[in-house]
This record gives sequence, C-alpha cells and structure tokens, in this order.
Amino acid sequence: MKRVTEKLKSRAGASLLFAILVFLLCVLAGTAALTAAAANSGRYTHLEAEQQAYLAVSSAAKLFRDEFVNSKYTATAETVKENILSTGAEISTKNEVKNGAIEQADSAKSVDSTIPKKFDAYLKSAVEAKEFSSSVTTAPADFTVTFDKINVKVTCVASGYNLTFTFTLGNSYKTELTLVGTANSSAPDIKTEEDTATNTTTTTTTKTVTVTWQEENAIISQGRN
Repeated sequence: MKRVTEKLKSRAGASLLFAILVFLLCVLAGTAALTAAAANSGRYTHLEAEQQAYLAVSSAAKLFRDEFVNSKYTATAETVKENILSTGAEISTKNEVKNGAIEQADSAKSVDSTIPKKFDAYLKSAVEAKEFSSSVTTAPADFTVTFDKINVKVTCVASGYNLTFTFTLGNSYKTELTLVGTANSSAPDIKTEEDTATNTTTTTTTKTVTVTWQEENAIISQGRN
C-alpha cells in the first residue's frame, strides 16, 4: 500500500509528459513557421514576376511615347490636272502623296530604329484619306519589342493621325499609350504649264503635310489583362 501511494505522489511521469507536450508544441510551431515561410516565398516570387511585367510594359509605353513625340511625319500631297487648253475641259486628275517618311529627332530615345518606319505606309494612306478622300490602309500588324531580354507584344489601333498602342506581357499587366496626332499643311504651290502643240494645260498643286505628336497629348493608362 505504501508503494502504491508513493507512485501516486511521484512527479517523474508528469515531468516526462510535460516535456513531451512542450516538444510537440515546439514541433508544431516550427512546422507552422516553415509553412508560412514557404508560402511567403512563393508569394514574393509571384509579386516579383508581376513587378517585372509591370515595369516591362510601362517602360515600353514610355519609350514609344518618347520615340514618337520626338519625331514627325512629313509628306508631299500633289495633284496634277490636265485640261484642254482651248476649252478648259478636264482630261485627267491624278492625286498622289510622295516622299512620306517619319523623321527622328536627335533626342528620340529609339527602342528600335525600324519601329517608326512600320507606320510610314499607314500615315501615307492617312494623308491620302485626309487630302484626297481615299481609303485608309490598316495599321501595322502586331509585333514584338524586347526590353532587358523580355519580349513585349505590341498592337496598334489607328484612326486618322491618332495611334493607340497596347503593350502586353503574357496574361499579366498591360499598358495603353494613346498618341493624338496633329497635321499642319503648307500653303499650296501651284504651277501651270501650257502646251500649244498638244492643246493641253497641266496644273500641278503641291503642299507639304507635317504630322506631329505632342507629349502633352500622350496618354498612358495601365491595368491588368
């Protein structure tokens, strides 16, 4: 009986159980800490990838803006009319836009020197539509530019002299850049030549059209796909 009482009063077993309980609590706390650390590590990796995408498309938009606001498109709109000299009746009329090209300023921060040239054909057709009421060629097809080894997809929707670019990187961030173009035309230069031998008169009317994009009219908006 005495031995049973001593065992009941003994604290050796309770100490052991307490030590095991403390150990288990430490194991659980350590496991929770490792799980949280792993989750945060994945989260930070995801955030880093998103930040990289955001910076890539934002940089693309800003560099395109600088490319175009430091450039101008110049072309010559020419109309040649041929009439019968004696009666003035019209024989033919020919409208043409010549020498159209984007000129880059020395301060242009070129992403790729070939990029503005992609828009020469479209801008030529835009001038033709404005000056001669002809049809407009669609903007260039989608293309890709590379920033710090990151490929950014570029699409463009054009209306008149206004250009709207969309920059995307996978299914992450996208950025839009809208450039509002303004055209200025020189006074018409008119030259007339008469040919009595053929009884014709030829009148050539030319003027220079210059399209520019001002920085204050360049709008950048950002978001997600």
